[in-house]
Amino acid sequence: MKHAGNLCVALTCACAFAGAVSAGDAYPVKPIQVLIPANPGGDTDMTARFLAKEMEKYFGQPLPIVNMAGAAGTVAANNLVSSPKDGYKTLYFHTDAIVANLLGMSPYKWDEIFAVAGIPASVADFGLFTHKDSPFSTIAELVAHAKGLGNGKLRYATDTGSINQVLGRLIQKRTGLAFIEIDGGNAADRVAALLGKRIDLVSLPYSVAKPYMESGDFKCMGIMAEGRNDFLPDVPTFREQSLDIAYVKFFFFGFAKGTVQSQVDAFSAAMAKAVGSPEYAESIARYNMIPKFLDPGESAEFMKAREAEYKKYIEEIL
Repeated sequence: MKHAGNLCVALTCACAFAGAVSAGDAYPVKPIQVLIPANPGGDTDMTARFLAKEMEKYFGQPLPIVNMAGAAGTVAANNLVSSPKDGYKTLYFHTDAIVANLLGMSPYKWDEIFAVAGIPASVADFGLFTHKDSPFSTIAELVAHAKGLGNGKLRYATDTGSINQVLGRLIQKRTGLAFIEIDGGNAADRVAALLGKRIDLVSLPYSVAKPYMESGDFKCMGIMAEGRNDFLPDVPTFREQSLDIAYVKFFFFGFAKGTVQSQVDAFSAAMAKAVGSPEYAESIARYNMIPKFLDPGESAEFMKAREAEYKKYIEEIL
């Protein structure tokens, strides 16, 4: 009887172990929650939804979106790192995950808290905009007008703790100008402020400003890119106007450090398939993006390079 009891215990343990392995192999077996450190409707929120919809086809499980804006992404990051590291909660964010930490606005350094699953897309369409009644339309005209007014008169809407703040100060540093910086809130708030002429200048993704460019309410002085955006062939770059500033906005999925690597890899594989779908490419084209997947290793190298770049920018403006 004693041997029989031991056999039963052994079989029970073996079955339990087999069940655990099977559950891991079957990942995911329930929905994977996606935290978005942004309000609904912006490019971060919408591109996450496009990708989640495509990934569901390969996972067989939904990826519900939870918008959790606040404190330069720290609110969402807090939620992620304090949750079980079981592979069923991830965060979708962008450049500001790095910038907020470099500026001291977030305690989280991206490579210390995230197991990055991949980068699905990036975009270089960040532009400097003014309203239709401004007497300047190019960088050179802006500089001449600002200096003619007496430096420190033009109002620039910033977003504290973001790349928007860094780029605004870099423009001032490299042109010799000084703006009145106004914390304008999120992109929608800054757009409203420019429409109402409560500010003179704002940096935005071109995709956000596009409706107002088409209506004639806004003017774009150029985009901060290495070369012209394929979707915006008629929009000049800063570099073409002798202002050496270029910026690439990228998006990534990150799990909390400590998540089982096989789960991160499974998520990454599904992401790669979704990024390669025509439906995803068509969806993100409205944001001037071309899909380009980077796996976890490639993403980490890309993010390290961007971190070094942003660190130099910040050291220059401080």
